[in-house]
Amino acid sequence: MPFQKSKRQAVQACLVATLAIPLLADACTRFVYLGENGNTITARSMDWKYDIGSNLYILPRGMERSGEAGPNSLRWVSKYGSVVATAYDISTADGVNEAGLYAGVLWLTESQFRSLVLKVSQG
Repeated sequence: MPFQKSKRQAVQACLVATLAIPLLADACTRFVYLGENGNTITARSMDWKYDIGSNLYILPRGMERSGEAGPNSLRWVSKYGSVVATAYDISTADGVNEAGLYAGVLWLTESQFRSLVLKVSQG
């Protein structure tokens, strides 16, 4: 009997921990379904405590664009039109262009990344 009781308590503890995780997370999740005939469905969550003030913008093809990262920022003319959703109206959170390319920003506070050393070769 003691084994069954401890097993039941372990299962209950795991269940409580699993249910509590969404309450503690400030993160985003992406889901991709790869269907038959090359069909793809993408969905995502925006698990924030506060409204991020999303706005939708339709951007036409041929529009002059800038990375808005300072004087050396990349500049280009868009080849395709796109629809984007912003976060706080300062950054694109999600977007898809008319050719079907999708990009989305995901956030996980606990993420840790290795330092990268970039080597540029001239030749």
